[in-house]
Amino acid sequence: MKRILTVLSIALIMLSSCISYTVEMGYSRISLPDESGPKKETRYRLIQEGGGYALGSPDEMQPYPEDLSGMTYPYLYAPYPTCSLKDSGITEISILTVPLGHEELTDEETAAILSSLSDIDADFIVITGSLENQVTAAEKAGKNAVTLEGGTVLFSLEYVSSNGKSAIFNVAEGKDAEIAVLSFDNEMPSSPADIPQWTAEIEKSGNAARTKMTADSMTDPESILIISSSEPSTLDWTMLTLRYRGEKSFPISDMMLSSGWTDAYRATHFSPETDAGITRVNGSIHERMDFIYTKGVMPSWTIAFPVKGLTDTKGISALLADIIIP
Repeated sequence: MKRILTVLSIALIMLSSCISYTVEMGYSRISLPDESGPKKETRYRLIQEGGGYALGSPDEMQPYPEDLSGMTYPYLYAPYPTCSLKDSGITEISILTVPLGHEELTDEETAAILSSLSDIDADFIVITGSLENQVTAAEKAGKNAVTLEGGTVLFSLEYVSSNGKSAIFNVAEGKDAEIAVLSFDNEMPSSPADIPQWTAEIEKSGNAARTKMTADSMTDPESILIISSSEPSTLDWTMLTLRYRGEKSFPISDMMLSSGWTDAYRATHFSPETDAGITRVNGSIHERMDFIYTKGVMPSWTIAFPVKGLTDTKGISALLADIIIP
């Protein structure tokens, strides 16, 4: 018995020694970045030669033209002072997607929608829908904005440059992200009886090819593509979700996923059976038609939610996401 107690004592001593050693070794392997040296300057006055765009005083900024048909892209509407940067440790940005649809809204309707969203302090607000709705929202939002070929990005972080399809922003010291937008007219049916014709038209729309062109034009390792789509996602259409659904593939989502993009909503929710993420309702048809796709970044949280003045009148919901920039 004495021998057994001796052996147990030695084993316990060795085990506690191993645990102590493992913890010490773990701590010894943690290395924090050395921030004692000079920080890289990213203010506009120093990055212009590298393609940056310095925001000037309000009288240097051109308002949106009255005739939008001749507007060129990108169109920078930036009457406010230079924007700030976020912390460069773990950098998380927030993106609010507001699909305003292609039915023209009045100034009062747009103002009411923006007022409903005023409590959300997002780093980027992406406006999709008709160009007229985008411009009205940009003028009333009280933020700097850049209108691209597919949508408008309201921003509070540093704008660097744009090729017209996408824009690059500095989000923290040594960190940037490229954002692109696509707005497709949504002709979602109101009845399950119209689903076969709708899905057949999706196949020949050609919108997947346009999406691929925009996605392929994005060169930054950290890229975000927001799409107000004309079609649902293959990831959502399973037998156990909505009654009118079946196993069905859709070109845009298939192309994006096969090209290495991540569907932010699906990546942060358990399944389409439990988290549908509906953003459009028309009659008895409920679909997730607005997407945030990412590459080289990490979606950490997303939610689709109703907006007063938009959901109750147009059946459209907004989409909010938090994204970690490595």
